[in-house]
Amino acid sequence: MRPVTLPYGDIQASLRELERASHENDVVDIAQNFTITGNFAQTTNLNVGSPSLANIAAVLATLIVTMQRGGFNRTT
Repeated sequence: MRPVTLPYGDIQASLRELERASHENDVVDIAQNFTITGNFAQTTNLNVGSPSLANIAAVLATLIVTMQRGGFNRTT
């Protein structure tokens, strides 16, 4: 994956940039480069009406863990 610069505060643009940068690689390989520290409650529900930092962090961490597994139904 090529180096990327993520636009601050624009989650959709950031995800699009990550997608564009990673077309040549497998999503599982890309996700393996991320490390999550601390505890979080896995969730796929983003509260866009009044998002909290904890909610956004939990959704992002859940997305990374899901990508590392290769999807919702895979383990590796």
